Amino acid sequence: MTGGTRTAGDPRDVFAADCPARTALDHVASRWGVLILAALRRGPQRFSQVRDRVGGISEKMLAQNLRILAHDGLVTRHVEPAMPVRVPYALTPLGEKLAAPLQTLLDVIAARTPDIMAARARRTPPDTPAPPVRAARVPAGRIPVMLACLLARMPMHVYLRGDLPAAPGWPAGCGGGGGARRGGGGGRRRRGGGPY
Repeated sequence: MTGGTRTAGDPRDVFAADCPARTALDHVASRWGVLILAALRRGPQRFSQVRDRVGGISEKMLAQNLRILAHDGLVTRHVEPAMPVRVPYALTPLGEKLAAPLQTLLDVIAARTPDIMAARARRTPPDTPAPPVRAARVPAGRIPVMLACLLARMPMHVYLRGDLPAAPGWPAGCGGGGGARRGGGGGRRRRGGGPY
């Protein structure tokens, strides 16, 4: 291994798809993993202290990440016999080695955030339309009848049931003689005879 290259099959080659370091990278370099490890650089902290330090993380997500980081040997959890019970979390020596460069990364990102935001603003025109919202797909033949039923303030289930006569003021096709019977006699029925 010379010049910073790794031989084929090297377990430390994080660019290889089957490298076991990829799993550790996922745990450490995730948003919550980075922030938790950096927060614990201050020293042992209780669960609530870590939660308060890492803004926006839920208790469930914090517990899950602390468990993963402890499994990877980066965080320790010590139960102190006191009333109430105290459970501080702390970095292991390995966790401290990883947390130091992560803190440097956070410092660089924080210092360069104005530049990142300015670049983002330059690349996004102010009048960029929002992405289109995909509407639910409705069979084309039913759209006019559905709209007519909505305009007539008639419950849609009456149209789908299809067994009531058209009432005065309802558009043609909304009552019992309408399009609901085209599909074979109206809406589906339960064994007791009532509509779904």
